[in-house]
Amino acid sequence: MTRSFAHPFSYLNDAATRNPEGVAISTIGTDLTFAEVYDTALRIARVLRDYGVRPGHVVGVGAQPIIDLVVAQALFHEATVGAEIPPGMANFDQAVFDWLLVVEMRDDFPVERQIILDEGFFMRVATAQPHHDPQPYESENSPCRLNFSSGTTGVAKAIPVSIRCLEDRSFERRHQWMLDEPYLCLLGLSTGLTFMTFFAQVKAAETFILAATGTTAGTDALAQIRRFGVRCVMGSPHQLGTLLTAAQGTTDAFDSVTTIMSAGSVMPDFIVEQLQRRFTNARFVSTYASSEAGSVAVREGIGSAAGFAGTLLDDVDVVIVDDAGSPRAEGETGNIAIRRAHQPQEYLNDPDATARTFRDGYFFPGDTGYLRGRELYLAGRSSELINAAGVKADPARIESIVFGFSGITDAAVFPLDTTQGLTKIALVFVADADLDVPALLAYLRDQLGESSPSHVARVPRIARNHMGKVNRAELAQSFTQKVTLGFPL
Repeated sequence: MTRSFAHPFSYLNDAATRNPEGVAISTIGTDLTFAEVYDTALRIARVLRDYGVRPGHVVGVGAQPIIDLVVAQALFHEATVGAEIPPGMANFDQAVFDWLLVVEMRDDFPVERQIILDEGFFMRVATAQPHHDPQPYESENSPCRLNFSSGTTGVAKAIPVSIRCLEDRSFERRHQWMLDEPYLCLLGLSTGLTFMTFFAQVKAAETFILAATGTTAGTDALAQIRRFGVRCVMGSPHQLGTLLTAAQGTTDAFDSVTTIMSAGSVMPDFIVEQLQRRFTNARFVSTYASSEAGSVAVREGIGSAAGFAGTLLDDVDVVIVDDAGSPRAEGETGNIAIRRAHQPQEYLNDPDATARTFRDGYFFPGDTGYLRGRELYLAGRSSELINAAGVKADPARIESIVFGFSGITDAAVFPLDTTQGLTKIALVFVADADLDVPALLAYLRDQLGESSPSHVARVPRIARNHMGKVNRAELAQSFTQKVTLGFPL
């Protein structure tokens, strides 16, 4: 017997009925009420239907986040698979998207399937006749949203999220990632977690605080914390580092913050300690999670140096297996495999990546580690290991050691193919002006031995993706042509 399920658009309909003048979305300088979001979404849905957007189509949206969220509701209304295009995604694969809704025409996608979000589009929206007649999804297992993997070793992969999965992670598991409220998630909409926050807040008819982006992200986040009395902040290590820098530039107290949560990659212990000194009322919680599986394990306080990822959540099944798929004994290191209810089981239209990553109901994130009871320890990331002339190095481990040197504000490690045909370990870093570079190099040789980077460069900034992560493949490519015997310091 098929389980009855709620149409994703129905939650906005209910919220607009119960709390029409309540603020649905708030960002710096702009608030939208539930009535405004509802009315605008209905009008956009009508315009999209007139363009030819149909149920089941996959629609990528690239605009200001507050517009993306309203369009996302219109896409629910039309029973499509909506997606925010990850920042920096240059080539729009036609195997993923049926339509693009973008602010400027793209040369790499069919013109007839691009809808330009310009003044003419919004004038058409303003005069459209709204009709509340949502197109139906076939079942709770129908995909309704795309998330994207972090893409640290290549192109971000599209992950179809079903209605049941979105509801499960947004409503049933809300207590796992929204530990206190008001809640501010700094991650991008394409990661899933921020969108799930929005989805959950719509159902609760409560305000979704939309994180700022760009050069003022840190100071804008502090302004939102002050305005709403935010109690819980979630972000990647890089985003929380940006927030910390902004907070250190003011004498204001942020006593409302009781929980700071990290996701996406390992947070160096020394940054945790600085956050706890600056946000004195806050505990620090680190989550081991992925876009595919959601939150898997949680730990409080420091512990990254020991590789402790955290205690497994009750509804998560994790096994450690060898390369042949056979289980390893407790305490033995192997490949991590994750399984939980309603978990995605594919990458959209990418059978090769699907076969490598999803097997027998389990998701293989590419990490290695071991279990002690329900405690998960990380040993490395097999998909990112650098084999430098027989020396195998984990970039994340090297970065954690680099961050331990005073004055380093950002760093990234990646494999570099030199003109001699060898793979080397390369490091780029951002640092305070008075940083002692020879002392840094000596520190790395002492701490890492033969795994110490052989090519080191100081840069003004390091580009990061929608998850605050570095695309190591892209970084390596951009530096390959610059290498002769080494980078200039």
